[in-house]
Amino acid sequence: FSNLPTIQVADKQVNYKDTYHFLPEETADGNRITYKIKEGTAASLSFGNMLDLNSAGEVIMESSVEASPSISKSTDEFKVTVQKAMLSLTALNKEKVYGEVNPPLSIQSPYYSAMVDGLRGDDDLIEIDELPVITSVADETSSVGSYPITFSGGFDDNYDFEFTPGTLTVTKATLQLVADNKERQ
Repeated sequence: FSNLPTIQVADKQVNYKDTYHFLPEETADGNRITYKIKEGTAASLSFGNMLDLNSAGEVIMESSVEASPSISKSTDEFKVTVQKAMLSLTALNKEKVYGEVNPPLSIQSPYYSAMVDGLRGDDDLIEIDELPVITSVADETSSVGSYPITFSGGFDDNYDFEFTPGTLTVTKATLQLVADNKERQ
């Protein structure tokens, strides 16, 4: 056993629930590589060399090549860092008449005041640890004009948030005058 195969699996950075991250099946010399997870739960293995990205975090993996008549057993460790995915929220523009209450603002049903882009796999908003809040500074007494609709807060173990504000437009109210009926004497 004088030959030691070179296993060159570099540390990897991948995004949460990106699909089909395959690790090399063979060394440059054509020897079959096997893998196992030594610590961490952010990823798991399928089919021997496919990473399933379960959550943001890190796993320490071991790669190995078994001994054969011409080579010695060789092992190496590498790290896989699963980064948070980006969840983009864009506030939808809204309109109201002066003196009326603001339209309801919500990221979830039934009011859907934002477009959400970036949920991975079968994830749903219900799974987000703490949803951002969507608000506007305008109220019933706000003058005619445009007011920002913004987001604040929010937290999730697997997502970072990116916010794009919208606009709440306050329009003029229609003034209705009604004269009292009077008789002439």
